[in-house]
Formats: sequence, C-alpha cells, structure tokens
Amino acid sequence: MTWCQKWFYKMEGSFSLPEAMQWSGNVSQNWVKFIRGFRLYLTAVGYDGKAAKVKTSMLLHVLGEQGQTIHSTFKFEEGQEMHFETVVNAFESYCCPRKNITSERYRFFSRNQNDGERIDVFITDLKKLSKSCDFGELCDSLIRDKIIIGIKCVQLRQSLLREEELTLEKAIKMCITNETVRSQMTMFRSTNSTSFSLDAVQREPRGNQLPAPRVYRFCALRHDVRACPAWGRRCLKCGGRNHFARCCSAANHPQAQRADTIQTYNMQSVVTE
Repeated sequence: MTWCQKWFYKMEGSFSLPEAMQWSGNVSQNWVKFIRGFRLYLTAVGYDGKAAKVKTSMLLHVLGEQGQTIHSTFKFEEGQEMHFETVVNAFESYCCPRKNITSERYRFFSRNQNDGERIDVFITDLKKLSKSCDFGELCDSLIRDKIIIGIKCVQLRQSLLREEELTLEKAIKMCITNETVRSQMTMFRSTNSTSFSLDAVQREPRGNQLPAPRVYRFCALRHDVRACPAWGRRCLKCGGRNHFARCCSAANHPQAQRADTIQTYNMQSVVTE
C-alpha cells in the first residue's frame, strides 16, 4: 500500500457517516438536510470519483431498511437502479412531491410582520417562503417589495419608497438600522421617565411640607397659622383686642397677671368646647 493510499484510508476513517434519514415528521425537509450532508461526506472522504454503484450502495446503507424498501418500489429503466443520480432523483420525487406553486406564492404574499416581531425574523421567514415559490431571477426584487408592503412602521415604508435604486440588501440594512434606533430611543425615553418620576417623588414631600407651628407673641402659645386663640379676644389689662393680658406690654402689673390667669382659664374652656 502506497503512502497515498494510507493517507486516503486515514482521512476516510476520520469522518463519521452523515446522520440517518428521518422518515417521520417533515420528510421533505429531512430529505433535503440528509442528502446535503451525504454529498458533503462523499466529497470529504474523496468518494466523488467513485463508481456510481459504490456511491449508491453507500447511500442505501445509510438510508437504512426503510430507505431500501422504498428503493425497491421505484421503477427504473434497465440498468439504472444503481445509478447514483437517478436513485437520488427518485428519492427526491418521493420525499418532495411537486408543490402547488399558486398556494406557495399565496402564503408568501400573505405574510406580514406581526405585532412585536423583529424585522430580521420577518425577513428570514420571507426568504424561506420564497424558496418554494419558483420566482427565479425575480426572487430578490419580490422579497424586497414584500418587505416594503409587510412592515409595520409607516415611516420606514415611506423612507424605503423614496429610494430610487433600492436593492434587497439595502432595504434589509435600512430596516435593521431603523429598528435598532427605535429600540434605543424607547430605552432612552424609559430611562428619562423613570429618572423624572424618582426626582418628583423626592421633591414632593418638600413642596407639600407645612411650616412647623411656632410660638406667637399675641398668645404665647404654639399653634398653626390663622389658629390663634387670642384672635378676637379682649385683653383684660388694656382692653385691647387680639392678644392676651400676659402678652400685653404691661404684663408685669399685678392686675395684668391676675387677668392673664383668668384669660388662660377662659382660653382652655374655649379649646375644650
């Protein structure tokens, strides 16, 4: 065995076989995934140039018992039952029957951006739906047009329509940029609103705080503004109004002291009443 052959077998052993074909669930998608992995495996281990019979045998081996049973039901022209590409096409027709193009296009054109859906998710789904619509060379332009029609943001739609040479790539870039800016602005407004609310809460007690009661010179008592018990009362010393005798300028006179005692008693009676 030459060094080249040794290297080949070493490389072949370093790659594991592709994942087995799943015959349940979405068989169409499963087949697309499987055959892509199988072709990559053939290339990786250098089997692209092998005889068709060898590649077909390997394919049927990986497809398993159910795949081999399905293969036995196919009708081939004489000598084609082990031709690799012919067998692959037969499985393609079995797993991926021809779709209703009109129905697939209806699904594509009916797709609009949902409330709260990210723009990249919407665009990715449009691309996925377009694959089964057979749009050909018009695919990119139709995806671009559907993005403009289906997006939620009216201002963004107007901006896209103003572009004279709008490609799909440019439309996607504008959409993602717009969504990023709008998200940042929403976060900024939310932060400012929270800051303003906290500041208002901190300032509110100061604004509503009432002045502390103080001792007034007309009654020598502590009370709120406009709640002086001496208001409207007659001084028993000087006969004046709106002050008690003890607050009168002649309060040190014995008669004034007696009057102060009487007036204090009267004040307490008024408060009690």
